[in-house]
Amino acid sequence: MEDEEGDGAEGLRVLWLAHDEVSFHGLPILLARLTLVRLYRLCRTVEAFHGLLQEERFDICVVPSQSYSAPVATWVGQTGARLVLTSPHARRPSFGDTADGARGADAWLQEQRIDCHVIQRVLQQLVDANAGPDGAERSPHSSGTLLERGLNRVTQRERAVLSLLAQGLSNQQIARALGISIHGVKRHVSNLLIKLDSSNRTEVALKVTQLGLLPTYRN
Repeated sequence: MEDEEGDGAEGLRVLWLAHDEVSFHGLPILLARLTLVRLYRLCRTVEAFHGLLQEERFDICVVPSQSYSAPVATWVGQTGARLVLTSPHARRPSFGDTADGARGADAWLQEQRIDCHVIQRVLQQLVDANAGPDGAERSPHSSGTLLERGLNRVTQRERAVLSLLAQGLSNQQIARALGISIHGVKRHVSNLLIKLDSSNRTEVALKVTQLGLLPTYRN
């Protein structure tokens, strides 16, 4: 694990999960040159990433798409940090590129093209996007307004299905837990996709967990 103070007297605190040894040893050289970065931490494992999130406050979390998952999205979402994904592909990461989906990320970087200028540009865009018209910082949940409205239209039964779905249960397991038919579960999931403007169940789960809007269900 590497950690250093950058040149910026005031600036962003960045946590970066490196996807390989080359990145782990090369990134400090780049990050130390960025005027927007006040402090950075580098780690090589998801476990170390989680531990640092619990110990310190970060403004930006950078995660390789290969390591991105629903738990990682939840950890970052709970801190209010902005999420940046790195990808080996020359396009924004899609659900097929990650273990549990890439929606909810604030920005992305192509791994082969990462340099000082690219990182600085992306960080500046995130800083600008986080300020309102008067320069005031936006709430980390401001982007969830539409999602919150969608959740207001979700029925009590759909909320129960959503909670279990986000925990990784299959349709069959949800049906058994709620004592309803699997066809009923499929109908509720379809309704959730429409109300929460999502293309599949993974996207629904990531949206509500990352924004801290997950309803709870207990037997």
